Amino acid sequence: MKDLTIKVKLILIFIILKIVPLFAMLYIAYLGIMKLESYVDKSTVTLFTQSKKIISDTANLSIEDSIRNLDKKSQESLEKISYEIAQKVAGFLYERDRDLLFLSKLEINQKTLEKFYETSNANITIHGEYNYDETTNSYISGEKLDKVERENKKANLKDNEKEFNFYDPINYSQKSIPLYKEISYFDLEGNEVYKVSSINKQKTNVSNKINTYVKAEDYFNEIKNLKENEIYVSDVIGEYVGTKVIGTFTKEKAQKAGIEFEPEKYGYAGIENPLGKRFEGIIRFITPVYENGKKVGYISLALDHKHVREFTDSANPTGNDVKQNISDARLGNYAFMWDYEGKNISHPRDYSIVGYDKETGNRVMPWLSADLAQKYYDSKKDINEFLKDYPIFEEQSLSKKPNLKQVKEDGNVGLDCRYLNFAPQCEGWMQLTQNGGYGSFIINWSNVWKLTTAAAIPYYTGKYGNSKRGFGFVSIGASVDDFHQAANKTKEEVLIILDEQTKQMEFALKGNLSEIESFISLMINELTAVTMILVILIIFIAVWLSNYITSKINNLLIGTKKFANNELDYRIKVSSNDEIGKLESSFNEMAIGMNNLIVAQRELNEHLEEKVNEKTKELLLINQNLEEEVKKRTKFLNEALIKAQNSDKVKSIFLANMSHEIRTPLNSIIGFSELLADNKDFDEDSRRFASIIEDSAKSLLTIINDILDISKIESGNFEININRVDIKKTVQNVYDLFSKKAQEKYIDFNLDFDSNIPNALLVDGIRLRQVISNFVNNAIKFTPNEGKVDLKVSLIEKEESRAKIKFLVKDNGIGIPKHKIKEIFEPFIQLDNESNRRYDGTGLGLSICEHIVKLMGSQIELETQINKGSTFWFDLELAICEEKVIKESKSNFLLEIKYENDKSKDRNRVLVVVENILSKNLIEYFFNNLSIDYKIVDNNEISNELNSQDYSFALVDLSFIDEVIKIRENSNSNSLPIVLLSPNSINNLELNEGVKNQIDDVLENPVTNEKLLKILNKYLEIKSDKNDEFIKVNYKKEDAILQLGLDELTVDMLLDNFFLTLDSDLLNLEKAIESKDKEKVVQTAHYLKGSCLNLAMNDVAKILQEVEQNAKEGIINIDIATIRRAFFDIKSTLNI
Repeated sequence: MKDLTIKVKLILIFIILKIVPLFAMLYIAYLGIMKLESYVDKSTVTLFTQSKKIISDTANLSIEDSIRNLDKKSQESLEKISYEIAQKVAGFLYERDRDLLFLSKLEINQKTLEKFYETSNANITIHGEYNYDETTNSYISGEKLDKVERENKKANLKDNEKEFNFYDPINYSQKSIPLYKEISYFDLEGNEVYKVSSINKQKTNVSNKINTYVKAEDYFNEIKNLKENEIYVSDVIGEYVGTKVIGTFTKEKAQKAGIEFEPEKYGYAGIENPLGKRFEGIIRFITPVYENGKKVGYISLALDHKHVREFTDSANPTGNDVKQNISDARLGNYAFMWDYEGKNISHPRDYSIVGYDKETGNRVMPWLSADLAQKYYDSKKDINEFLKDYPIFEEQSLSKKPNLKQVKEDGNVGLDCRYLNFAPQCEGWMQLTQNGGYGSFIINWSNVWKLTTAAAIPYYTGKYGNSKRGFGFVSIGASVDDFHQAANKTKEEVLIILDEQTKQMEFALKGNLSEIESFISLMINELTAVTMILVILIIFIAVWLSNYITSKINNLLIGTKKFANNELDYRIKVSSNDEIGKLESSFNEMAIGMNNLIVAQRELNEHLEEKVNEKTKELLLINQNLEEEVKKRTKFLNEALIKAQNSDKVKSIFLANMSHEIRTPLNSIIGFSELLADNKDFDEDSRRFASIIEDSAKSLLTIINDILDISKIESGNFEININRVDIKKTVQNVYDLFSKKAQEKYIDFNLDFDSNIPNALLVDGIRLRQVISNFVNNAIKFTPNEGKVDLKVSLIEKEESRAKIKFLVKDNGIGIPKHKIKEIFEPFIQLDNESNRRYDGTGLGLSICEHIVKLMGSQIELETQINKGSTFWFDLELAICEEKVIKESKSNFLLEIKYENDKSKDRNRVLVVVENILSKNLIEYFFNNLSIDYKIVDNNEISNELNSQDYSFALVDLSFIDEVIKIRENSNSNSLPIVLLSPNSINNLELNEGVKNQIDDVLENPVTNEKLLKILNKYLEIKSDKNDEFIKVNYKKEDAILQLGLDELTVDMLLDNFFLTLDSDLLNLEKAIESKDKEKVVQTAHYLKGSCLNLAMNDVAKILQEVEQNAKEGIINIDIATIRRAFFDIKSTLNI
């Protein structure tokens, strides 16, 4: 190719560029025609197929629309049936309310109750006897139903003939039974006075749960607060009846289950087991009886559960007849009922109804999903204890499986929607009825599409008024396929028509394909002829064009050689205006430009060196000036830094000193204001003002403590003191501290403490309490009334010697804007101006908490959302202490040391060494009020008094502590206990370890009666005004558990209820004593004594017995303080 001329090459190139593509186009066209033929064939077939599919899809779509419409109509129909049943149940229950209130207004006696019992009856539907047929493995009834049959089954008039349809009723057997299993009247102590009962004809005391139906009712404490015309209504209560056979109870299934064929011993299940045991339940209605405006007792109606079940058991939601006398759960078309929590209370299968163990009174284990059951087995707990804190409706899904183990082993298959996690329809029902309405949805249950409904039962008496769902809800299940029969028949007819259309279209298709083949053959021949003509024409054009281009290129070659030899004055002759002519002009312009460029380059080289030297000198001068400026700035910033550091140090020292100086008189203000608030000699306004002063002083003390902490942080003196701490006790104290504040705002304040957390851990307990308290205080402060605050402490992980604990506080308050999250951890920062006006505080708390948590090796985490609430938490990895360790360091002696003191009568005296006049006055008032022998001395008398050995202990102010300890070490009284009167906790005082180890106890400001009594009880023999020895009350909760025969959780609840009303009872007793009201004293003392004996508080009961007896004899000179201190000892023992 390299020897060929450009002319030849151009001709070859032109031929290749034109003819080859032409043949390629011819080939492509041929292929296109072939593909077109194939496409047309396929398109015709596709058109036929699509037409067939369109017809088929149209038929299917029409049928699906029909099915959807049928589903919708069925859905609406079943929803209305559910709604109507729910309304009837509610109406029936409200009738029981009216019965109860009517009876409470009558003159109550045995005859009245018997008459009311005899006249209160209602019918229930029953069925005849069934026998097991071994041939069909089913149960057959010999009962003949009384059904009305008519002779003429067509319309009498021609106008009425279309779709004339009717259903004549079936007269099912009815039985009249009493509405109530029991009607009773009992007094305020729970003693039954009058009673008509088919449960237990013996009269009992119903305040004891053991005497109630199946030992499961605990209503007595709940009804105490009922007012006139208020009604208590219970859950459905009854003994659980189980089964080990699900479905029809056959001999084959009984053998597989490993049991005898004894269907009568297992739960009734309609047609699946008509011989089984029925669930016998009650719903109890109670209201107080008043005479002359005074509550004298209670009237109780125990509604027979059969009457409630009648509404669903006899309903036939999908059958031709609206009623039935026996349910058939095999078909899946039946009605059933659930209570407000989701527990089943009516079902064709009685073993599905949740019930109780009549021996223990505890709820029987419901049917669990397999995954939940495994967690329960692993926990080794009682089922009710395990489920108490377990999440409800946990990720319910059809993918989960039921726990078959409990069916085989226990036969416990009661349905409780909260834990039936393999049945997602449970959560669907709860969602449908959450606002008290009704609805439905379709679900694939057991491989069958089922329509299921739910309608809330609008009965809102008693506790049922707390839920929009009311008493519960009625549900109906029905198979969807039962509604589709008509649509499926239409589908079959459409398919026959489609078959005939398909055959006609196939015949027309074959004729079209033959015509297409003839047309394609003609097109190929015409295309070949046109291509040959084009080839000849292209060769001619190629020869002419190559001659023209070759002459032009030769001219360009000559010009290029001239330029290469620097003959820039040479110019190529431009002979045309086409592209080659423009190329010739460009060559000429390029020669001119190159010539000009060479001239300019020479001039630039001459001046470039001068410019470089000039710029270099300018840069050196700028650099020198910049270095001098940097030195001046550095010196100025160093001097400013030193001044700022000195200023911060002086400020921190000043704040620490001022906080300490302010704290001392402030503690006295708190002490005196508390005394004034508790002084009964003042009127109510004076005591209220004193309480306001006390609260304000405490608030100011908190601010001062925060200022002192922040000053320590800024001065670098803030330290963490690691001691052995009972985390549970610390958290419980915080909870108790803020419970009252939460109650004032009606906030639901909850504590969740992980029981797996070790008892003893090494941590700074005081600082930990400070952080948690700040979190809780903020949560309550920024949560509106009736909100919710959760305090949760959980174990994340545990090793042999260490445990990782998570501390979390969550609220549903105002939340924090995202752009403010970082700012709230800065000192003196709050949310915004509006918050500053609405909420108190200094903005120091979270800043201090962040510093404390960082020193403990962690950090505070935060999640928040505006108007949804905030969650603060942090994790601590802590060392575990041995249980036998009493204390880890002397610095924690306040909680650990128990001083063994000789409390002999000749040393029952206190030495007081206090400098501040307010503190002196406060101590004098407390000691005088308690008749304590004491002496206040100044620094000149300390030595003589310490050597006198006349004192049980010394109460010493912080300013004298060093001097007193030195004197004690060098005197004969080196065993005299020293109690430090401190403005703060000992871990926050700047004392050396030697001094701390010499202090036996701490009385922390502000001083209160409660704090002072703990110290005095420890070191003195306190006597009352009558010189009777103060009674130390011994109390063990275990005695109450043993005496009552109840579990610890129930006893705790009884104790909480007792102490909840104790202050009010003691105030009534005190008022009766002051007014010399003998009968009131006897009545109140007798009532308190009975409660104490029930709860095994025998020591206090003896005191109250003496009070009652003395009052009966006319002696009302009673020391109420003795009784209060006795109850205080019990509360201290229980950590209440």
